[in-house]
Amino acid sequence: MKSKHCKKMFIFIIIVSALLSFPYIPSEARAQVFTNTYPVEWSLNAQISPDGQNWSDNLNVNVGQELFYRITLANQSPFSFNITLTNSMLPAVMTDTLSANSAKEVDIVSHFYALQGSQTNFVTGTLTGPVTGSVDNGNGGFMTITYSIDSFTPLTHADSVTYNGIPVPEPATMILIISGILGIAGLRRKLKR
Repeated sequence: MKSKHCKKMFIFIIIVSALLSFPYIPSEARAQVFTNTYPVEWSLNAQISPDGQNWSDNLNVNVGQELFYRITLANQSPFSFNITLTNSMLPAVMTDTLSANSAKEVDIVSHFYALQGSQTNFVTGTLTGPVTGSVDNGNGGFMTITYSIDSFTPLTHADSVTYNGIPVPEPATMILIISGILGIAGLRRKLKR
């Protein structure tokens, strides 16, 4: 009888010891939600191209020539966020999502025609929404962190591309020049006779 009581006591002590050695993780620690500031690192680069292959920040192009337009976005942050792109020369607005630690090329405008003269186009990207992510809280659970848009630094990046428009003579002007040259040639020929 005594050994049976000792056996029960021994099992009870083992169970209590095991429970005491297991760390208590309250449910709120496993799924804790809070707002925090976080410095988002991202960049924006705008370029133009006359052929959609060779990209540059500054081009000499004929006025009216078709140009292709590309923006490269890079997100060095561990969280995804939304971005709105605007273009100073065209009414082009685009919203996109940047995944964590990623880069992407965006054709904000597939092409446009060069305006008269030289132009500088400013491209602006602005963060537009909160970031939500999870991190290990160190106690075997995860904390959900929401970063307010106001905490982003910087909120906005801007870049510019410039083309120097070279006027192309109009067809009427070309016809006038050619006919003038032909007239001079004909006059010289007549004078030689």
